[in-house]
Amino acid sequence: MTKNDDFTKKNIVTYDYKDESGMLLFQVVRYETKDFRQRRPDGMGGWIRNLDGVRRILYRLQELLRAGSDDWVFIVEGEKDVDRLYDEGLVATTCPMGAGKWDDNYSEFLNDRSKICIIPDNDISGRSHAKQVAESLDHVGVKARILELPGLADKGDVSDWFDAGGSKKELIKLAEAVTPFDMIDVSNFQPLSSKELVEILGLTIKKDEENKLITFLCQLSAYTESSQFNISFNAPSSTGKSYIPTESEKQFMSGLEKRQTQSLISSALTKIQKDSCLRKEYEQ
Repeated sequence: MTKNDDFTKKNIVTYDYKDESGMLLFQVVRYETKDFRQRRPDGMGGWIRNLDGVRRILYRLQELLRAGSDDWVFIVEGEKDVDRLYDEGLVATTCPMGAGKWDDNYSEFLNDRSKICIIPDNDISGRSHAKQVAESLDHVGVKARILELPGLADKGDVSDWFDAGGSKKELIKLAEAVTPFDMIDVSNFQPLSSKELVEILGLTIKKDEENKLITFLCQLSAYTESSQFNISFNAPSSTGKSYIPTESEKQFMSGLEKRQTQSLISSALTKIQKDSCLRKEYEQ
């Protein structure tokens, strides 16, 4: 990591991505505004502000490859956190360009490792990224662990955890206690018709079969594809509008996401009720 000034005169921090031989392939540039960009050497002492044709690698690759086979390797979200883990005496790495940008080729650098722990940032994109990395590693025979650190604020990261008093010894202990990630074996799964799915959902969601089926399938897509969706319900009173999202989300969410979803639903329903009362008063 180095501090620098680029042509915009903004103070920046740069993170070098060097290959196995130590040759600089590219840099990730972090501006004061927390905006990130990538650039590559132009061979004449300057920079080209894209990565066209450049091989993508993991951050601090040389240190990673030199680490002992029995060392824990922590995969985090961002170069800053990697540097912090090394400062704490641990081995760590990350991929360039942030959450959701893990490439299966990166897993090849780790296919001989038995102690890999992925630490997501405490938000939805961080957890989705951790799952993506774990699945990619599973394809090369590596059973990684996903460790959600206790006590983190929303969007907190491992650096925040250390700042709050966490230690190397405690982190390793937490990593060792986590069950390795295991992909679900779907080879023996049987197909379900929409009618059968509606019957299953009917055990928890009352009425409005079309909406509950659409909601469930949208949530399933969002869960498996790490995406986002928005649905608007428009139906007569007491047909199950509030039941559909609250019951469907129980199939997928836990912890912070569930609390956030329930809070949003509660706020939306409260607003709808208030708007309805105001309309009635106005009509009278």
